[in-house]
Amino acid sequence: MSAMKSRRFRRFRKEVQAVSFRGVLGMTFGDYTELRLSGVVGYRLSREISGGVKATYRSSWDKQVTSSQEEVTATDNSFGGGAYIQYNPAKEVYLMSEYSYQKYTTETTQGWN
Repeated sequence: MSAMKSRRFRRFRKEVQAVSFRGVLGMTFGDYTELRLSGVVGYRLSREISGGVKATYRSSWDKQVTSSQEEVTATDNSFGGGAYIQYNPAKEVYLMSEYSYQKYTTETTQGWN
């Protein structure tokens, strides 16, 4: 019975090691401000092939003052996702194909400084 549990545990551990989670949190501050959040869940199908899905959100604000001292603010938002497949023929080399969809919205406001 313990040999069977041991085999199940090794198989479970191998499955868990095949899953990867990655992400990015990026921030920029100043006249141009940006917040970026991205996450990826991947799965190693074999030693050479892996694939996964991703989700991304980005929001930015850009403040500028025109020559007539009018303040203009542009706000951009984008969100989307995608899927990828990656082939590793050697340890340090890979080929990757990715499908990505992004939806963008932009708003501009003007006001006196």
